[in-house]
Amino acid sequence: MIGIIFIYCGEPIEVRIASSKVYFRTAQSGQFTTIDGLKLDKSGVIKEFPDLKDRDDWQKEARERFKDKIEKMETEKE
Repeated sequence: MIGIIFIYCGEPIEVRIASSKVYFRTAQSGQFTTIDGLKLDKSGVIKEFPDLKDRDDWQKEARERFKDKIEKMETEKE
């Protein structure tokens, strides 16, 4: 398992990677969630996936692409 902590908008975010699963939590939430439980920043999504800029379902599609990318990785370090 790999654990990472970073600061986003002044709030610590903890990320855990176990096999092909990625979990996130904040100090406020106290429990881990998958990408489905996160509020995504549209500008950040657009940087990664410019083609989602004008789509109404940009959050759903970004989450699906994230999951697909993670599933294709062969190791936790990738």
